[in-house]
Amino acid sequence: MSGAVEQELARFMARNSFFAVPDNAAHITTDVCAAVHAFRLAHKTAPWGETGQRRFCIYGPLPFPFKGQMHAVPVQVWLTANYPVDPPTVYVVPTSDTHKIVSGHRAVDGTGLCYCPALAKWRPDSSTIKPMLVQLIKIFCYFPPVWEDRSADGGAGGAPGAGENAGTGQSAAAAALLTSAGVDAAADPEARLCVICLTEPKDTVIVPCGHCCSCSTCAANLTACPMCRGKIQFRQRVFV
Repeated sequence: MSGAVEQELARFMARNSFFAVPDNAAHITTDVCAAVHAFRLAHKTAPWGETGQRRFCIYGPLPFPFKGQMHAVPVQVWLTANYPVDPPTVYVVPTSDTHKIVSGHRAVDGTGLCYCPALAKWRPDSSTIKPMLVQLIKIFCYFPPVWEDRSADGGAGGAPGAGENAGTGQSAAAAALLTSAGVDAAADPEARLCVICLTEPKDTVIVPCGHCCSCSTCAANLTACPMCRGKIQFRQRVFV
């Protein structure tokens, strides 16, 4: 698979003077191949938006655990015209008419466009696609980006959903895939991540209530404990 990705990337970058710069080309190839290999994504070169400009895209189902089951949501990652100076453009793209984007989702807008700290704080010299997708997975573990509309079946409206539900064999394969990509599918994400940003580990105890529920960055902006709403006298960072 990596060989095919490299060949299509090489053809695509050869037609773009920015991508053709040797340092850029090497960085992009390593970056894209790592994400494709980690999540077994497909790839294509296709027209982008209303302009019709051809861009390189990697796409496929992104697995994530939710309430004890493994789910997957289709995503597309498009390289921008001067990537990696600008971050990639990432979309959640439901493949079924019954699956809808969750209104008001914290990381996906109504068009499916994704945003997260890794994209907002993108650094051309160090940011890459794979860690960004891992960050989205960690957010989706809390907040699935799609819901299933069952109104066509005579239901009262809609029902919460988490994307495509995988069968037993597929779930095992998806869990193994997440493990190989550095995501612990069996662990409860709430036990590890800040309840506010959902990206950084919990490392700060709020005194006097004693709750350890946020990272130091988020804790610095709190006026009350997010767990019990108790008044904060001071914050104590812990190292575990």
